[in-house]
Amino acid sequence: MESSTVIHNLCNVFTKANELSANILSVEVSLSTLHLEELYKLPKTFISIVWRYQGEDLNNISSIEPFITLKQLGLRNKHILFHLPCRNLSEANAFKLLNALKDCNVRNVLVLQGSDVIADCGKRGFEHAVDLVRFIKKNYGVYFGVGVAAFPNVHPDAPSADSDLMHLKEKVNSGSDFVITQMAFDYNVFDEFYKNFKRVCPTTPLLVGMYIITSYESWTIAQRLLKKDLPQHVNEFVIKNRDNEQAILDFGIELCIDMIKKVLFKANQQILGVHFYCLNNFQLVQQVCDILGFREVHIERSPNMNSYSFFVR
Repeated sequence: MESSTVIHNLCNVFTKANELSANILSVEVSLSTLHLEELYKLPKTFISIVWRYQGEDLNNISSIEPFITLKQLGLRNKHILFHLPCRNLSEANAFKLLNALKDCNVRNVLVLQGSDVIADCGKRGFEHAVDLVRFIKKNYGVYFGVGVAAFPNVHPDAPSADSDLMHLKEKVNSGSDFVITQMAFDYNVFDEFYKNFKRVCPTTPLLVGMYIITSYESWTIAQRLLKKDLPQHVNEFVIKNRDNEQAILDFGIELCIDMIKKVLFKANQQILGVHFYCLNNFQLVQQVCDILGFREVHIERSPNMNSYSFFVR
C-alpha cells in the first residue's frame, strides 16, 4: 500500500507504525564515508546522522560540514534524525544548531550527553542530556521530534541500574518523544531492561539498537562505544577467531538475526522496531533484513522526496 500523506516528524511515524502493526527499520549514517547511492538502495523508515561537536565556530554554520551535506539530504529525505551531543554546547550555539537544522528540513534530534569534554569550547549550557531536552521543548515546542538514548547494559557512568533508569525516566518526563537503545547483544539483559523501562515509561516508543560484528576490529569498536564488555560467549568467540574474519562475520550476522527475532517476537505498541548501528555498511543491513524476511507493507511518498517504508516479517 502506498500513500501521499505527509508525515512531518518521527512522532507521526511511530503513530503510523502502530496503526499498521508494522515495524520501523532505521540506520545510522556517518557522513564522512557516505555513498548516497548505496544508502538510497536500502529500504528503510528513517536515517540518523552521527555528529560530534569538536568546538567548531558555528557563526557561519551553513558553510561547514555536516550542514553542507545535510542540506542536500534534507531536500530528498523527509525523516532525518540528527545526533545532538550537549556536553560542550552553550545555549547560543544550541540555538544556532537547531535553527540550522530547521533550514536543512531536519525535524528530529537525538539528544545525547556526548563523551568528550573540550576545555576551550567556552561556556557550557547543558551538563546532561535532560537539560538540552528541556531547552528544545521550551524554545521549539513540538517542531522537533526529540529522542534520547537508553543503555540496556546500564550507562557506564551510572552508579547503578536504578539510578540510570530514573535518569531515563526524567528525560522522558522532560519532553523526550522516543527512546533508542544502545546496541544490544544479550537478549536476557535487554529483556530485564525492558521490563523496568515499561514500568516507568509505559507509553514511550522504543527502538532497539543492533550492531553486526563483522571482524575483530568491529568488535573492538563495539567495546569502545559501549565502554563495557560484550557477553562472554561473544568475546570468547571473537578472540578465538580473531584472524578468521569470515567466521566472525558469520557469527556476527547470526547473533544479530537471533537478537532481532527475539526482540520483535516481543514487539508491541511500544517496541516498534530496530535501529542499525551499521558503520555505513548498508549492504550488510540489507542481507540481514533479507534473511529475516522483512518486506515493505506500506510506503510513504511525497513529491520530490525519497520514499520511506514500514515493514513486516
